[in-house]
Amino acid sequence: MRPSVKYRIIYRHKDKYPIQFMCTFFGVSRSGYYNFAKRMDLSDKDEAIAKQIVVCQEQTNKTYG
Repeated sequence: MRPSVKYRIIYRHKDKYPIQFMCTFFGVSRSGYYNFAKRMDLSDKDEAIAKQIVVCQEQTNKTYG
């Protein structure tokens, strides 16, 4: 199982079980988990461009791109 999947499981159950225990159980580092959790809160850097692309595709009836 990929570490990112393990981190998501830990994040989902962080209120129910201690993070240290879950990291040990899944065999991942706490620092890796906290780095993952920090990155989850960041917005997608390409979100604004993606919205513009959708608008352009709608205007051209998805003829281009």
